[in-house]
Amino acid sequence: MLKLATSFTVFVEIYQRLVEALPDLDIKKVQDNELEWIPSPSFIGRWYVEPELRWAAREGRILITDELDRINIKVFYSNLDKGKKVPGLFIVSTHADLDTIVNDLLLVIQASSNEEWDEKLLYIPIN
Repeated sequence: MLKLATSFTVFVEIYQRLVEALPDLDIKKVQDNELEWIPSPSFIGRWYVEPELRWAAREGRILITDELDRINIKVFYSNLDKGKKVPGLFIVSTHADLDTIVNDLLLVIQASSNEEWDEKLLYIPIN
């Protein structure tokens, strides 16, 4: 089963429903850990996902986030280009039905391993 982390911005209900469905799931909330946050220069009130990615990489966790913007995708690929360890990144749509998001995440969690997602992006819901 996958080792996961939810970013600061992911709905708490997603985390709760995953834990309810899979009580033994190894999942942590980023906000429960101390990170050095970097303000995004182009979006007031937004944050780079880089501190979350660094922490997830150290922890060997796939990061679930809903922060889909050019900066975060650029950081992800920039880290890859620099040869940094980059965990998998699952990007959930803020416009999708919550049941669909949770069901798609459960499918991926139960049908794959962390190694399969190293250095890869997955958009949820899966179409």
